[in-house]
Amino acid sequence: MTIRTYVTPKGGAGTVFYRISVLGGEPTKLIAGVDSPIALSPDGKRLAYVLNDEGRGESRLMTANIDGTSQRAFVTRTFSDMIFDLLC
Repeated sequence: MTIRTYVTPKGGAGTVFYRISVLGGEPTKLIAGVDSPIALSPDGKRLAYVLNDEGRGESRLMTANIDGTSQRAFVTRTFSDMIFDLLC
């Protein structure tokens, strides 16, 4: 059994998503730089989240497998047309 948690590193940008076992052991970093809450698919197999790319001035709605693999941009918007604005 695992617990999924969000951790924001001190002085870091974005949030790091970890898988942490309830039985102990080392946490496993899955996705770094997350700029939104993470949504879990109804079947528990996929994640959705937002990544912001300051250098390109873009915000991306991303999807990935629950283990952080197969990340892909579902939607990309410029900062002038932010994804959060579209969702509200």
